[in-house]
Amino acid sequence: DSSVKDRLSEAIGKKTWNEGLLDLLEVRERNVGLQEQLEKAELIILEQETIIQFLKSHAEEDTLSELARFTIESHGGSSPRLPLGGIV
Repeated sequence: DSSVKDRLSEAIGKKTWNEGLLDLLEVRERNVGLQEQLEKAELIILEQETIIQFLKSHAEEDTLSELARFTIESHGGSSPRLPLGGIV
């Protein structure tokens, strides 16, 4: 058991076993903080993707509404103004 500790101490730059454990704890705390930041960033990205999809779908509906009205009017008909957000 002590030879394993000695080898580990050598591997971490001749530090004492306790100093090495403290270093590992600091690294672990940083990793936990980074993981939390990553999770928050992933949530923000997901929210933004949802907003983009929502805006795209409404833009497509508005474009189709405008195209339908233009087509009707260009053939001599009249169409009521369609509300924003698409055909009702």
